[in-house]
Amino acid sequence: MLGENPQTIRENAEILVEASRPIGLEVNPEKIKYMIMSRDQNIVRNGTIKIGDLSFEEVEKFKYLGATVTNLNDTREEIKRRINMGNACYYSVEKLLSSSLLSKSLKVRIYKTVILPVVLYGCETWTLSLREEQRLRVLENKVLRKIFGVKRDEVTEEWRKLHNAELHALYTSPDIIRNIKSRRLRWAGHVARMGESRNAYRVLVGRPEGKRPLGRPRRRWEDNIKMDLREVGYDVQFIFLEGTADYLAINHYTTWLVGSRPDEGNPSVFRDMGISIHGAKNWPKSNTSVWLSVRTLASTFSLNVQLQFEVFTLKVTPTGMRKLLNWIRQQYGDHWDIFITENGFADSGQLHDVERINYLAVYLVEILRAIHLDKSSVIGYTIWSLIDNFEWSYGYNDVCNGLLVSLTRFKPVFRQLTAQHIIRVKFLLKQLIFNFLSSKFGLYHVDFNDPQRTRTPKESSYFVRNLTRTRVIPDEFILADSVLQDQEKI
Repeated sequence: MLGENPQTIRENAEILVEASRPIGLEVNPEKIKYMIMSRDQNIVRNGTIKIGDLSFEEVEKFKYLGATVTNLNDTREEIKRRINMGNACYYSVEKLLSSSLLSKSLKVRIYKTVILPVVLYGCETWTLSLREEQRLRVLENKVLRKIFGVKRDEVTEEWRKLHNAELHALYTSPDIIRNIKSRRLRWAGHVARMGESRNAYRVLVGRPEGKRPLGRPRRRWEDNIKMDLREVGYDVQFIFLEGTADYLAINHYTTWLVGSRPDEGNPSVFRDMGISIHGAKNWPKSNTSVWLSVRTLASTFSLNVQLQFEVFTLKVTPTGMRKLLNWIRQQYGDHWDIFITENGFADSGQLHDVERINYLAVYLVEILRAIHLDKSSVIGYTIWSLIDNFEWSYGYNDVCNGLLVSLTRFKPVFRQLTAQHIIRVKFLLKQLIFNFLSSKFGLYHVDFNDPQRTRTPKESSYFVRNLTRTRVIPDEFILADSVLQDQEKI
């Protein structure tokens, strides 16, 4: 809630309190604070605001959606806190990053999925000075040195740390500062395309009354954006980004429910946001479409070095597609065309793929409802994929070797296992291999054991062919979609 002065905030808060009571909601004064944002340190502070029997405390800073907001509108404290949290993540996985059991590519993946998201949470709103940029680079270089190890000097023949240039020659991804600039530009484009009716856009382009204080002006977020645009050869006001795209392309497979979670445990993006994601148990799911990640190498079998896998299934939630299309229309207005560039279902690769047919049909029903009932401008739809393919970076097979680590490196681990533990490990590995090797998205089956890669049409290919010929979705799928909508109500 924003206001020009405490009186405006008081009036708006009174309206909120009165509007909440008829619907059974109560305002919790322990969780609601207010803050006066000003660089004038001599400004009069009111202490608390009282509305009836409720008192709201004035604070100098508070955490909003996982990010620290201060009364000086200064992001330096938040950046410092993010760097400290990144260091905490680094030390929690330090043994993994230095382990000879894991490949360097896997260690880089751990850095990108465990450490980097924690450091860069909310970075789209940061205003970076050269000092903050240097501190962030120091953190990244420390992690990369742990990943890539040391190097024998060709002259002295002694082991030494890698120089910064050598580190970034090995680490081929964009560095942390380019990552921040990229995210910042995406956020600027997101807000600029919202239109004048949205509050975020109005706050961004608005000009507050008064003058900037004497002395060297602080670098503003808008100044960073202009510098970022000049780096990519786009020397214009970023507000003119509106209208510079022809259409908006989206990939959509599933939908998650979001719930609250306590601010405890190891640092993570979800902890910072204070949320957890899950799918309802009664939702249908894509049984073999799984994502695996290394969570920890401890305590699974009470040994020093083990693996623990985390599995996520993709739920079939067609109304999530319609809600997404509506969200886009509400965010950016009615004048944007939308192209659905990916939407598909994973199974074991069977030719009788009835589940894929049901998935495609009910999702198309919801897209049609978004077009005709909600007036969303959907101009295209593409199924992922035409054939079972070389899926992501994992290839056709040998997933354990390509995705995680070579099994041969775990011989020392297996020596520590009892017979019962070995059975459990083999079961986990079989499930891992089966799930990933059987994650097939195609309308045509591909025999990867055949050098010719023989292709055989699945039943879904005939369904899609008939759909494009008749341009009609059979009535039974419209009924099935209604059943799914009932299941999604929880």
